Amino acid sequence: MNRFSYILAALMSLCLFCACGDDDHFKVSGTIEGNPTFNMRFHYYGDESLHTGITASREGKFMFTGSSREPVMVEIYDNDYHVMGRFYARNGDDIKCVLNQHNPYMSKIEGNDVNRRLSEFSNANAAVLLRPGADANRIIAGYIKSNPADIVSAMLLVGSFDASSDMALADSLLHLLEPGARPANFIDNYEFLMNRVSSAEASQPVLPVTFVDAVDSIRTFNPRHNHVSIIVLSDSRSGRSDSILPELKIIYGKYDKKKLAVLDFSVDTDTATWKQSIRSDSAGWIQGWAAGSLAAPAISRLGARRIPYFIVADSAGKQIYRGVSLGKAISTAESNL
Repeated sequence: MNRFSYILAALMSLCLFCACGDDDHFKVSGTIEGNPTFNMRFHYYGDESLHTGITASREGKFMFTGSSREPVMVEIYDNDYHVMGRFYARNGDDIKCVLNQHNPYMSKIEGNDVNRRLSEFSNANAAVLLRPGADANRIIAGYIKSNPADIVSAMLLVGSFDASSDMALADSLLHLLEPGARPANFIDNYEFLMNRVSSAEASQPVLPVTFVDAVDSIRTFNPRHNHVSIIVLSDSRSGRSDSILPELKIIYGKYDKKKLAVLDFSVDTDTATWKQSIRSDSAGWIQGWAAGSLAAPAISRLGARRIPYFIVADSAGKQIYRGVSLGKAISTAESNL
């Protein structure tokens, strides 16, 4: 983005910031360590809809506003969708941030008691929380078990707990939360996905999937048309370009297209983000998107545990691999060709 665009975005943010009343909006301002200049993105779910926005960091300084009748959990990303901070906000709050690009758990966020508690816990455990897995899960579980009535517990479960490595514990922690610590806009989508994963549908045959393709046509993918199919569920933030795309190019080029099919399915929240992420792919395989992200009917029945997620199906639609390892998905596909 050129200099004028950065300045324009910053001025627009400033105008919005100054025009809003204290009671019907929350204000967010702060700095980013290292004083970078780039676009920033933020999103939160409130008033039964997903709110997304773009603002600008100019030499490390930024500001924006949001509004929701109910408290929300806001996430801030850099322009490459790397999370830099997560916080709690209510209309009337004045949120102050010092963001760390390299470890969001080192970010310091103020503005209410929830953010104070969340920052204290995150800062104290930043090195462990940065690496999802058993150690991070243990620390998060300990906090939730000791603080089932704290909204911070819900934020840690939804935002930081690695459910893919321990679904039973994730489900147990979810049900430990007391009613006041599990507002619908924080928990409902997470609970929906957990139920999907734990249901019998997750192991049922893969059915035809209807979606929008890269040229805006409606298409249907049917695993019965190929000997083996690899289904990739990812988004623009899941390292797709660096780690997934090169491996797909290799295996897709090795086999007859009647034998092997690849469905590269995006769960980005909007088509603009998805199309931006695949613009330079030069992919020959099928790429698709459907409204609703992981909750889209065609995708939710697959019961993906996390993103990215990989499923290998045979010609009857039977799932012969499902999990988070692309390497295992590829080796399973090749051993069945």
